[in-house]
Amino acid sequence: MAHTFFFATSLFAVLASVVLATNTSCFPGDATVQMYNGDLKLMRDLEVGDKVAVSKNVFSDVYAFGHKDADVSSEFIQVHTASDMIELSKGHFIPVDAKGKLVYKGAKDLQVGETLWGSSEITELSKVEKLGLYNPFTLSGNIMVNNVDTASGSWTLSLMPLAQLSTSHMHTRPCSLHFAPQHRREGNLWKGLCCRQFLCQHC
Repeated sequence: MAHTFFFATSLFAVLASVVLATNTSCFPGDATVQMYNGDLKLMRDLEVGDKVAVSKNVFSDVYAFGHKDADVSSEFIQVHTASDMIELSKGHFIPVDAKGKLVYKGAKDLQVGETLWGSSEITELSKVEKLGLYNPFTLSGNIMVNNVDTASGSWTLSLMPLAQLSTSHMHTRPCSLHFAPQHRREGNLWKGLCCRQFLCQHC
């Protein structure tokens, strides 16, 4: 009974995650990600299994994509700071330094004058139309894009009240935590869901 309840609640979380990831949290195809070997790779060329920077000198594996569409043109929030520039969809979460406290905010809620975590003060915000929709999920729950710290798969954040958001949320991802251990033990139990919805190549 407990196993059935656990499976059902996990499945619900994953399905909700797919919807949120698909609709609200992506990067354009020309965004850049730093690889473990120091090279920069375009978001459109990123693959499952790549080891990418998730913060300064910290790396994690990409285990799935919430969205990977090269041909879709979408609106992104372009965020300029004194040192960096990043473009992300309006619902994607990004860490902000709120007087020394780490707070996650959706891109649409950012304001000029706020400081991005690990970066510098936001100097300009605008909307741009770009090609490609990509949302890689990393095992750590973070990813550095254009040298800026962001959340990976911000759908997990969307399932929680904003007041509860912290780095601890990264360990509650339903796909990697709830399903992955059982998936490894029982083979293709959820292969159809994983491969078709998450574009995961570990099935």
